Amino acid sequence: MASRFWVGGTGNWDASTTTNWAATSGGAGGETVPTASDDVTFDTLSNATAYTVTITATADCANLVIGNPLAGALTLAGSSALNIYGNFNIADITRTYTGAITFRATTTGKTITFNGETMASTTTFNGVGGGWTLQDAWNNGSASITLTSGTLNTNGVTVTCGNFFGNGSGTKTLTLGASSLTVTQWAFTGQTNTTLNANTSTINCSTNNQFGGGGLTYNNYVNTGTVPQIDDVNTFANLTWTGPAAKTGALTFSANQTITGTLTLTGNSVINRGLVKSSVLGTARTLTAAIIVVDKIDFEDITGAGAASWDMSAAVGYTGNCGGNSMKALGDAAFTTAATQTATGTVSFTWSTHGWTSRVPLPQDDVVVNNAFGTSQTVTADMPRLGKSIDWTGATWTTALTWAMSTATSIFGSLTMVNSLTM
Repeated sequence: MASRFWVGGTGNWDASTTTNWAATSGGAGGETVPTASDDVTFDTLSNATAYTVTITATADCANLVIGNPLAGALTLAGSSALNIYGNFNIADITRTYTGAITFRATTTGKTITFNGETMASTTTFNGVGGGWTLQDAWNNGSASITLTSGTLNTNGVTVTCGNFFGNGSGTKTLTLGASSLTVTQWAFTGQTNTTLNANTSTINCSTNNQFGGGGLTYNNYVNTGTVPQIDDVNTFANLTWTGPAAKTGALTFSANQTITGTLTLTGNSVINRGLVKSSVLGTARTLTAAIIVVDKIDFEDITGAGAASWDMSAAVGYTGNCGGNSMKALGDAAFTTAATQTATGTVSFTWSTHGWTSRVPLPQDDVVVNNAFGTSQTVTADMPRLGKSIDWTGATWTTALTWAMSTATSIFGSLTMVNSLTM
């Protein structure tokens, strides 16, 4: 093992000339380019003023410390791979580097320190027997993090990244402590030999991701995406979905889930309702929960189980029954009581904003449109779930009446049209 210090200002890490590598801080250049067993340091004696180091081919090192010169800033540039076999400590430099970083240590006790630096490198932990502990917050931008083998401890700090992968059959342990992780996608489906210590952590996602839990046990999972999906048979302490300000919000389950604490499902409004459903129409998914908090949500092919009552009939923003549901022995009583909704007036109207009998129709509500419309009127169906049985019998008009669909929509009962209605 040797030490390598950068000297001489701007250059390429992997240059054919060794001018920029010294054996001591501020020493003479001419030493060999670092190998996987060499510690590498960029410090105040690397140059007097600002300079740029570019990684133009795969670079290797043991411990890596990157800091600024005495005056100005170091710009770390390039897009080639960087393999780190020891500790990593990067200061608040100017970073344009986007190459893949792989931590390859095969012993434990390695530390990773970012000092507020935002990264943008696809990062992999792949060292049999290796162990890494984060020392401070890690913002990896939209770049992914992958744990292939070894032990990663996020040490309770905040982590932000794109996809977070658990990959392959290598022995790996992820310890989250009290960390709050914000990810685009959590993907542990198909992995094996993984130990997850969820502790008191929270995984947050605001995109339309698939949460591939890999059959592991989690603490808190919070999603605010429009159409997320949860895969694999997982266990959560608490699971929360807050639907978007859109009528198309839906949370899909492709397998049964257990929530040992609270399952919270909340739609945005009585119009922008959330739909909780199975990934396969007609194939029910079981949600076993100790406590439920549900409002402004419609259900399809969901079986409610566990200590929770699953009586959602008193929800202020209503709960909808799209069919295929089994909420203990409650049947239809688990949901807002069905009520026929009859249209009013003589002019054009839009489904979601019309003055129905008592509310915008729920999936279990029969709908009656028997208005005496005037000349050339239009009824616009802009809800993805229009109601149970829709009956146009009795509707009249002077010259023309059009029923327009502004979105893909479902009807959960019968449809009775009337002659000459334009659809």
